[in-house]
Amino acid sequence: MNISKGVVLCAALSVLAACGSNNNLTYPRATMFPGTEQQKLQSASHWEVLAQYESEQILSSFGEAEAGTRPLFLNSPSENPAPFERAYHSLLTSALVGAGADVMLSPEDALMNIHYDVQVIEHDSREGLPARPGTYTAFFVAATGLGDTQYWTHQHLALIPVAMTVDLWNNFRKDTKAEVTEVIITTRVQDSRQITHSDSRVYYFNPKDIAHYRDQGRTFNVVTAGGN
Repeated sequence: MNISKGVVLCAALSVLAACGSNNNLTYPRATMFPGTEQQKLQSASHWEVLAQYESEQILSSFGEAEAGTRPLFLNSPSENPAPFERAYHSLLTSALVGAGADVMLSPEDALMNIHYDVQVIEHDSREGLPARPGTYTAFFVAATGLGDTQYWTHQHLALIPVAMTVDLWNNFRKDTKAEVTEVIITTRVQDSRQITHSDSRVYYFNPKDIAHYRDQGRTFNVVTAGGN
């Protein structure tokens, strides 16, 4: 009887191994990217940080010897710009002037033109991220400790593990929310013949702030991405 069970078990394992080794698929298998972090725009001060960073990248692309010899013209926002577009123009201008760049009032007086594009991406749906390892272990360990408070001499000390449980729970679940709105901000520098500098940055933002990034007077570049 034991031999029969062993034969059946080996046969089952062989079938599982054969199934697992099947590499013939009609379409590519979906895999996950390595874990990464992406910044989130939540205030005008974040826009200022972005403008400061881009001004440094633009000037460094010229080299130290040429940074002050290339007059720049920053293209004006559209007729009815979104709040971000209007603010970014002002913040980038201030950052460039503050760094010593020659920002001209007319494109005819400039050697280089600065353009920027804003692309909003709305995902139809996105699954929540799984709980971080250790979440449930910490929760149940704390719950077990609280269950023994009836035997404690000083039962008011139970407030300590309660506070620890709340802190642990907040820490472990802080990365489980899935963002569904993103914006790609591209800043380019070009002359009459070529693009000399281009930098694209991708950020999350709160869905209710989408009006900050959508142009008010013309069709804006919005992409709807289904799934994850």
